[in-house]
Amino acid sequence: MLRSFSFWRKPATIEITDRPDVQTSQLINSLRERFIVEIAGEDLFRLDESLPPPKQLTIRKFYLNESSDRKLAMRSTNEILAAQLPVMDFRERLEFERVWFERFKTHPDYKRTATLCAGSPIPPHNNVAMVFWKNHRLNVNWCCPNSKDEYLRARRAL
Repeated sequence: MLRSFSFWRKPATIEITDRPDVQTSQLINSLRERFIVEIAGEDLFRLDESLPPPKQLTIRKFYLNESSDRKLAMRSTNEILAAQLPVMDFRERLEFERVWFERFKTHPDYKRTATLCAGSPIPPHNNVAMVFWKNHRLNVNWCCPNSKDEYLRARRAL
């Protein structure tokens, strides 16, 4: 009798390094050297102030998935923060885009999903970035901390 074996493969992961010597505007401009980046209400100086680099080098791991986490669909930033889930922030999402593009020559979040960057709410209203690929552009829009949708998902840090 033949038995069928199923082998469980560990999903690929990626380490994202966030450096204290790199401004948010520099991360954005490095992506603009490769493709079009559109940011709603763009003011790079304001982004450097609102989303500053960390005080020290940080390294976190994420699953190397094209789409963000299905398990975090229909969860708002407020719900994610209340549950104290470690999720990707805006600067990490920019670096994730760069690394993904260098490896695969494609883009994450282009199949009707958007990464909710719940790890970096911007005061005073705690709006967060949602990042996705559409119409041959990397798009960054802002949503309120209560926004939730099936295709608006955070990426969990490991």
